[in-house]
Amino acid sequence: MALMSRRESSQKSQTNFAEVDICLLTEGTYPFVKGGVSSVIHQIISTHPQFTFGIVPIAWDGTSGSKVQFELPKNVVWIKPLILKEYSPARPPVSISSLFGNSKRTRTRMATEIFDSLDKIGEQDFSQIKQLYLSEFSNTNSSIDFHELLSSKEFMEILIERYRALQLPLAELFWLQREFFPLALRLMQFQFPKAKVYHSHTAGYAGLAAGLASLQQGGKFLLTEHALYIRDMLEYFLKGQKPQGILEVGELAERIRTLKESVWQKWFLNMGELIYHLAHKTTYLYPEILKDAKKYGSSAEKAAIIPNGVRFDKFKKTRLAQKQRHLQRNFDERNFTWKLAFIGRIVPIKGIPDLIEAANQLKKSGAVKFHLDLFGPYDEDPAYFAQCKKDIERCNLTKNVTFHGGKDLTVALEDIDIVILSSHSEALPVVLLEAMASGIPVVATDVGGVRQVVESRLPTLPDHPAGIVVPSRCPQALTKAVRLLTSDRALYEYLSVNGLHRASKEFAETHVMGRYTSQYENLMSVQKPDFD
Repeated sequence: MALMSRRESSQKSQTNFAEVDICLLTEGTYPFVKGGVSSVIHQIISTHPQFTFGIVPIAWDGTSGSKVQFELPKNVVWIKPLILKEYSPARPPVSISSLFGNSKRTRTRMATEIFDSLDKIGEQDFSQIKQLYLSEFSNTNSSIDFHELLSSKEFMEILIERYRALQLPLAELFWLQREFFPLALRLMQFQFPKAKVYHSHTAGYAGLAAGLASLQQGGKFLLTEHALYIRDMLEYFLKGQKPQGILEVGELAERIRTLKESVWQKWFLNMGELIYHLAHKTTYLYPEILKDAKKYGSSAEKAAIIPNGVRFDKFKKTRLAQKQRHLQRNFDERNFTWKLAFIGRIVPIKGIPDLIEAANQLKKSGAVKFHLDLFGPYDEDPAYFAQCKKDIERCNLTKNVTFHGGKDLTVALEDIDIVILSSHSEALPVVLLEAMASGIPVVATDVGGVRQVVESRLPTLPDHPAGIVVPSRCPQALTKAVRLLTSDRALYEYLSVNGLHRASKEFAETHVMGRYTSQYENLMSVQKPDFD
């Protein structure tokens, strides 16, 4: 496998990379960052040895890490990073007049075409932006230096005219375009290696890159949405919060707040519409999310539902250990210590303070003797982790709560009675599937695809819940659910058995990955590029 440095990747063209069946475009995830999305991507690669894969990881800058966190399968042929903040290498000063033949008209025309093409996206007309991309931006023989164009007087004049309604000071508008356009330019001038299918797991920058790659190289574009990136980004802007993910790095997030009408909001709306238009097929984790996706331009006709899957046989030993623990559980005696567990990253969207408060209420009630174990990395947001530890100390829970960091879950789950998910936001949590595959009931907040995993009606299981779904941001509901499970043996065993059925039938890895196989094969069978 060829792993290129950032400098090498920016200097070498796609001809240095062997053509692959599938090019995965990832954003702040695989293979440099562990997490739910990364696990799914690794699962897809590992269960499709018949296909060759290349990976284009996208990051804001080089600080997001370059150490591979997974043992890459042999069918991963190469990795070619795309760093958004990595602009063209320094070169000798070149005058605008020499580039454009002293033609002010040419510079004005090109700037006008750029803004016109962006405006037409909002009118559902994508022809101009695609034509401009193919003829100029991705064309290595283009005579136009767009970095120089961005600094020209003509470009600034058009920019001022188009965004006059913002009433921004000239200096603010200048720095806005200096942040915005080079970012888009980095994507549009990137030379993508050739692949039959370009597969992105977000409609963010990786989604846009996959769409551009399919135009540039003639492959097909498969978009998988674990969550609605465009909707989530717009909500962050409207609330004046820093967005999670790529844009959390740098000056960008702070500057967004100063705009009366965010140019970035318009950009993300346009980007979403373009991505959905370019995608030949889109998959979602659960049906309900498709309703919201349609509001941002997704097409139901191109959509399919593929949930996350779990390797049921991986938890065979865990299930045997759970049977032994079943003999120890005592629903009547307070001397039995119930082992509760949270599994996931220690970050704000996981709602750890809610979980701590629920533990506080459990302890105060005296009805349940328990210990809460938290498994997952806690170095992503050190300040948040420190605050969580302070909350534990404040509630006098230091003997009741333990952070373990990353750990082999097949071993950790052998000694757990209830898995709790206190998240404020989720897609379709694999951790719930792993708990169910172990025969462990779950308590989880009603976010994302949680309800589908835990209790919704399924083709193979009409009405058999595997846990209790509670409102998000409600510690009292978490406490009540735990007390119910620890006091009702029949309910506990009913949910445990149902979880095993759900994990082995509807969410089995072989069943789920077979759906991806069908998508890949169907897209590969259509060889003719589609630029319409």
